[in-house]
Amino acid sequence: MGIPYATAYRALELAQAQGEPSVSTAMVRRNLAEITERMGAASEAQIWIEEACRDLEATYGRTPMAAETREIAARIAFACGDLDSAQDH
Repeated sequence: MGIPYATAYRALELAQAQGEPSVSTAMVRRNLAEITERMGAASEAQIWIEEACRDLEATYGRTPMAAETREIAARIAFACGDLDSAQDH
């Protein structure tokens, strides 16, 4: 586990201590998705980004921030070959 990933994971622990779902947990999960995607672990990134989408929509509903996160989710799903999920986003 690299330093950026370890730091982001610790940030998730801190955000979760404040309760779930929240914008904090959503943004940390989104960061973890982008980190793991860059590390070449698209299937792990897909899990993180799906959770980020869920947290954002549960907290705020369908907002521009949630839409931007769904765009990332579509890109990651496409990279995983999950075309149905990519289209849903």
